[in-house]
Amino acid sequence: MLQALASFPGVERIVAFHGTLQQGRSPSVFQLTIAPQARLIAGSGRLVLSFGATRVVLADCVVDSASYQFDAGGYLVGLQILDRRWKWRFPVISGRYNQTDDAGALIDSDGRSAAKSPLINSRRTPRQLARLLLEALGEAPFSIAELPNDARIQTDWDHTPAAAALADLCDQLGCRIVLGLNNRIALRRLGAGSALPNLPFVDAQLELNPDERPSAIEIVSAPILFQADLELEAVGLDTDGTIRPIDELSYKPSRGWAACDARYFAGIASAESRQLARETVYRWYRIIAPSTVPLPGGGSMRVEDRRQIIVDSAQAERDTDGDRQPRRPAWVFGIWYRGDMSLGVSSLVSSADGNTGGTIRPITTHRDAQFCDVPFSLDAANHLIRFEQPIYRIDATNHTLQSASLRLRTGFRLRDYATGALRRASLRKAVPGARGATRPLVVVREEIEPMVRRKYSASFAANGSADNHVETERLLQYHLAAQLAEFGLDDPSSKKYPGILAIELDGSLQAITWDIGLRGGFTTIQRHQDRGSPTTLPYRLRRQMERQREADDRAAMALPRINRELRAKSSGGKSL
Repeated sequence: MLQALASFPGVERIVAFHGTLQQGRSPSVFQLTIAPQARLIAGSGRLVLSFGATRVVLADCVVDSASYQFDAGGYLVGLQILDRRWKWRFPVISGRYNQTDDAGALIDSDGRSAAKSPLINSRRTPRQLARLLLEALGEAPFSIAELPNDARIQTDWDHTPAAAALADLCDQLGCRIVLGLNNRIALRRLGAGSALPNLPFVDAQLELNPDERPSAIEIVSAPILFQADLELEAVGLDTDGTIRPIDELSYKPSRGWAACDARYFAGIASAESRQLARETVYRWYRIIAPSTVPLPGGGSMRVEDRRQIIVDSAQAERDTDGDRQPRRPAWVFGIWYRGDMSLGVSSLVSSADGNTGGTIRPITTHRDAQFCDVPFSLDAANHLIRFEQPIYRIDATNHTLQSASLRLRTGFRLRDYATGALRRASLRKAVPGARGATRPLVVVREEIEPMVRRKYSASFAANGSADNHVETERLLQYHLAAQLAEFGLDDPSSKKYPGILAIELDGSLQAITWDIGLRGGFTTIQRHQDRGSPTTLPYRLRRQMERQREADDRAAMALPRINRELRAKSSGGKSL
């Protein structure tokens, strides 16, 4: 009759063995019950399980702890042994990849440089990131072929534990870390892999009490980036500190602004009001909120108030196709007087020929005659454009000064009028096997940025839109599938087999437990689940605890810096 055996360097007699090989970044724990012995036990070495010709060898294991037990037969010693992932506690990694510049463009040399520095070439695929992490952990060779490779994962590692970063990467991409019986690390796609072995078994369980799961999962994008040609109105600063359209200012001349020059505003009696006019009238233009904006993929969103708009300093469009060039800066264009600006010292000029046209129209290039090249700054909080000099146009009939007819082409985000929340794209799908109606599990993916640009006819009538809805939908589907893999696995089950089986974990077979005792040896394999064992926690609970430890470690590392800043602040800003 075949006998199940376990061995570890220096151990003379193993009475019982129990251990579960699990997925993840933390080492699996194996419990050896041994007879007391005088000989020293090796601190590390190979843990070997055997059953006839079958051998399971786990290299580079380490003794974690020892304890004494007492039963009817006398004293026994319990040893806890960790698999070789105990070494992963120490390596750290630094690197900033898939970063964007201030204009939102990916930092990438567009193939013009072979430099590997992320300051020049920031782009890294998921597999390239995984390779960096595994190499930092000292792993070679390894398998990353199942890791999805078309997502863009932004990283900002600064002496970050490499094992924690690898686990986070796998979580985002619906994969698991697997230590193979060949002693190699593989990143396996969750849910993809083998069925339970078709061998005689002594016990089987079909999971009838699955983990609590939501009714649905919803993947939510970053705030939608809109682009439109926003109308501008001339405004000024009033004596009470409010910003109003120039025709509503308390110091508006009785004969109107047409009777004033644009430089000295001599028609205003009050010196204070005259100074406000010099600083703001014809210099400040404020955004007029559009009534509606198109949404990616169709439909529209109503805009009730300009305070819903979070204006950006750059357009959604880029100078070339793709995402490798910076977003264009905001443009101002329209009908304004490009002639001799010194004419603004008089309220009456001889000709409107200096205007950039008679009718405002959409432009396609900054070389267009209606493009405004007068320097300006953007006051996003007040939705203002502040020009460095007065901008006006000349009335063609009366030859008097008027506010310019301008539009601002830029990107912006929108807040919901009812809640104030930023408008985002989302995708929701029901979770199979949910046991009751719940709110969806919401996962926010800030790296998915929907974009929609309003298109116009020559007369500025709405003429459809352009967006990246197809790409956004693909990425949402991608991350939704990864999340569903956690909950939507079919027939979670386990079987207990006689003997010791050398079975590889994958994305489907999530945990394998070996037991050796007086009744012989047994192998229990869990498929599409990891419910834990007497020596290990379930995978999800283990990940929660790992994340909590990581958060505690980050807080502890930040505490000295925070204390220094507090001391510096209390001492008047001097560094101590």
